[in-house]
Amino acid sequence: MPDIVWILERTGDTKFPYRLSIQQGDAVLLRLRVQDKWPGARGHIFCMREELRQWPDVLEEIERVPVVSLNRYGKRLAVILDRPINKRCDFLFLTKRYKTHDGEYEQVFWRTQQGLKQHRPKVILTANGNPLLHIIIDRNEKYPWNFHGCTVER
Repeated sequence: MPDIVWILERTGDTKFPYRLSIQQGDAVLLRLRVQDKWPGARGHIFCMREELRQWPDVLEEIERVPVVSLNRYGKRLAVILDRPINKRCDFLFLTKRYKTHDGEYEQVFWRTQQGLKQHRPKVILTANGNPLLHIIIDRNEKYPWNFHGCTVER
């Protein structure tokens, strides 16, 4: 079985200046037009499948890296590359409905673990407490959770 390879190429397009391919031998597993070389800490990069549009074919290979792991988890494709830095990322494939007419379209986002940590939304948990629920919190806990409406003891 041929090895899986990650190939990043520079294109002549201004909006999507790079093409990212994941290939196994001659078979193309994934081919996307991307807006940057790597997402980094800014979050995620919007991508387009190459077969959706005609693109200019001026390509210059930037890097070719072996893929250690390629796993699909529902809407997410997790990739681990064989290099010391920038080696873990994932692609999120979403299907959205058009707002103005019938049909669906695909959105693809290229994300890294670092970017997900930086842009994690702050969530406030809200729930109606039950006074029958008795919660015991350790005295050494410096910043305990609040359980409004419940019986809380330290």
